[in-house]
Amino acid sequence: LEPVEAAPAQAEVAQPTFENPDVIVIGAGFSGMNAALEAAENGAKVYLIDKNNAMGGSIRFAGGTTSAAGAKMQIEAGVEDSPENFQADIVRMGGGTNVVELTKKHTENAAAAIDWLDSLGADFGDRQPQMSSSYDAFNVPREYRVQGGGKAMVELVKPLIEAHVEKGNISLLLETEVADIIVEDGAVKGVTLTDGREFRAPATVLATGGYGH
Repeated sequence: LEPVEAAPAQAEVAQPTFENPDVIVIGAGFSGMNAALEAAENGAKVYLIDKNNAMGGSIRFAGGTTSAAGAKMQIEAGVEDSPENFQADIVRMGGGTNVVELTKKHTENAAAAIDWLDSLGADFGDRQPQMSSSYDAFNVPREYRVQGGGKAMVELVKPLIEAHVEKGNISLLLETEVADIIVEDGAVKGVTLTDGREFRAPATVLATGGYGH
């Protein structure tokens, strides 16, 4: 008799820990992690969904380089800079192909983001802002590198997410893939999963636009 092979074990389907979320975040990369964290810290109940088996997305494989005008480390180093100066650099380096509104939003908020990572204990080495070594140089030193790369950045934010999971504010649904967005009467109402389930919420954040698409 031929031996009978055991059927492969069915993967356990991730189940939400609560119903009726206020916000659904699609993608648990660094963008989605921070969107979910911000929503939870402002009192929202959040579903954080990712098709992978871990949070972090593509930033886990990134070098950990960030840039900002007016970050605390740049001020301490005596480098004069401004969001407007940063914007001018982006326009120059991108040949004017940038989206003006997004560029303004980024350059005005990047310093606060870096200062926040700094406050969480990110290791920025000698804390000296640098000129870029990987593409066209900035007009002033405004690049910072987290030691340990993007993976270290994820490890700083991960416990904050997990704390909200423990409190019941975030339901983390890994190995869960979104198939489509539910749109009714011109408004986004939630998502449909590849297994046919539907999750609905008043707000949906699409955070799947990382390097790996």
